[in-house]
Amino acid sequence: VTLHVSFAGIMSAEVDSGKNFRSAYYGSLGFREEEKVINQLDALLKEEPIDILKLQDFCLKHSLPLFYRSLVWKLLSKYEPVHKDKETYKFIISQRREEFHDLKSALRVIESSQTICHISLKTSSPNHSLKAEDIVTMYCIQHDILNIIHYSDRVDLCAMAQPFLEWYKDEMDVYYVFSGFASLWSSIFHLENMIKEFYHFLYNLDPLVYHHLESLQAFSSIPFNRWYGSCFASDLPLAELEILWDRVIAGSWVVVIFVSLSIVLYYKRQLLMTSNYKNVSKLLEQLPEKDSSLIVQQGLEMWIDNGSHKHFSSHKKSK
Repeated sequence: VTLHVSFAGIMSAEVDSGKNFRSAYYGSLGFREEEKVINQLDALLKEEPIDILKLQDFCLKHSLPLFYRSLVWKLLSKYEPVHKDKETYKFIISQRREEFHDLKSALRVIESSQTICHISLKTSSPNHSLKAEDIVTMYCIQHDILNIIHYSDRVDLCAMAQPFLEWYKDEMDVYYVFSGFASLWSSIFHLENMIKEFYHFLYNLDPLVYHHLESLQAFSSIPFNRWYGSCFASDLPLAELEILWDRVIAGSWVVVIFVSLSIVLYYKRQLLMTSNYKNVSKLLEQLPEKDSSLIVQQGLEMWIDNGSHKHFSSHKKSK
């Protein structure tokens, strides 16, 4: 598609309306709506103190512009101070840094004194000395759950930690944004309730698929534990994960359900053709990377069409 932009028209619009050149130029390319979103976010970040509730509401409505995501996630994970006062900021960050070094020291002591059950991950980051399992061990130390956490929960946390090693260069940023995100997810995550909501919405969105899976007794073949336990960290590419987690870090667990619904409906044709529950498991084992963006986008659209809820106060029956 060729974009025909009239420079003279842009300049004329600028003079007539008094708007700056950048606004006119972006408008001519069809980016005016995006610029309005950025201006809205700029205004929120200039407030003193920054209003976290307003920021959460913004994230529920918009995917964050790449340039802003790092800062906004730091704020929503309660790592970055909401006050701009330099002395307050310096004090809080220095406290964080001291705590971080203490946690790293505790990690080294534990590593030298006992055998930690290592978890194999698909990827690692060459940019950090800390690995995902180190980040998770530090998180467990801080929250006093090192000796009681289940292996499956540790695997989910490691999968969840890995993307932060890719997104952030500073290890302290990695740890605290992950820690804030993991704490939030553990506070809103409830597997049984999420599965109930999945059944409810699948029944309403596509009764044919629902009844077919029910007839095959195939619901147990859907990898709910992996999808929901790691908040899709084990399945989605980083770019799509960022878009989904913009909503999750704002407090919504319901959006995760709609992404899982989008996956199942993406395979509707194949699912309806299968007559064996084992084939359902094989089909959903690995997502198609080439269509992952489409799957997440459709999940978000379904979530918006159904009220873009953060959570439900009551859980509905399937029928």
